[in-house]
Amino acid sequence: MAFRTLQINLISAEDLTCPYTLKPIKSNALAVIRLPHTATILSTTLDEKGGSYPYWNETFKLQIPVNAPSFDVRVCCGAKTMVGMATVPVSDFVNSIVPLGYLNCLSYRLRGRNGNFIKGIVNISVRVVNFGTSSENGKISMGRPVALEFGGSAGKKVAEDGGDGACCLKYDRGVVTGIPVSYGMNKYACDWPV
Repeated sequence: MAFRTLQINLISAEDLTCPYTLKPIKSNALAVIRLPHTATILSTTLDEKGGSYPYWNETFKLQIPVNAPSFDVRVCCGAKTMVGMATVPVSDFVNSIVPLGYLNCLSYRLRGRNGNFIKGIVNISVRVVNFGTSSENGKISMGRPVALEFGGSAGKKVAEDGGDGACCLKYDRGVVTGIPVSYGMNKYACDWPV
C-alpha cells in the first residue's frame, strides 16, 4: 500500500467556547489529530494560558494512505471535553495547482458533535514531505531538475552543435522535473501573530 507523509503544524485556535455553557473557555485547550478508521491519534500539550485563543505551534509527522480522503483535527477543553472538530480534506493541499512540498496554511471553522458549525476556528499548516510507498524507494526530489533514466545512454551528457558553431550540453532522452517559478514560495507565508 502506498503512503504519503504529512508534516502538520497545529498552530492555534480562535474564539473557543465550552459546548455545554457556551461561555469562552478559560484554559487547558489542546488539539488532537485523528486519522479516521485507524488508531492513529496525535495530541498537543495543554495550553494553560491561552484561554479561548490557545496557541500550540506543535509539529507532527503523520503517515496516511494515498487514498485517504481526510483527517480530523479535534479541539478539546481538558482531556475529555471536545469543543469542536474540523475535517481536513486531503484535496485542500494535494492537487494539480499546488506542488508537493509546498507549505499550505489553512484555517477551518469548527463543527459540533451534531455536525453543525459552531463558534471557533482552528489554524494549521500542512506540507507533503514524502509521497511514495511504505519502503524508502519512492522518494521525490523537489526543487532541483532530476534526469530520469529510460535505459541506454539516458541521463548522460551529450555535446551538441547548435548549427552556429557553439557547443552546448544537454541530457539525452531524459525527463526533467521541477517547481514552476510562478509559485513564488514565501518562507514567511505562515507567520501567525502570537
